[in-house]
Amino acid sequence: MQAVIDSNTSIRPFAIRYPNEDGSVNIAMAYHADTTLWQSLRMVLAQHSPVIELDFAPPIASSGHERRGLCLMARQSIAARLNLD
Repeated sequence: MQAVIDSNTSIRPFAIRYPNEDGSVNIAMAYHADTTLWQSLRMVLAQHSPVIELDFAPPIASSGHERRGLCLMARQSIAARLNLD
């Protein structure tokens, strides 16, 4: 994030979703909790037709922001796209 601030550029936050055919969350695509990287990779590769959705948020200018504030703004933007706010 510091490189973005130092170069006075924008960040482009985006949300990633892995839906099942019925719209529910495909938890087999998740890498979380006590799952090892190898277990996660095996679950992902076992998917026959995984769907991945990318939802791009509007760019956020770094000008006038410090790292933590910029990270928080990106997090809030992503959470809003995932309806987590």
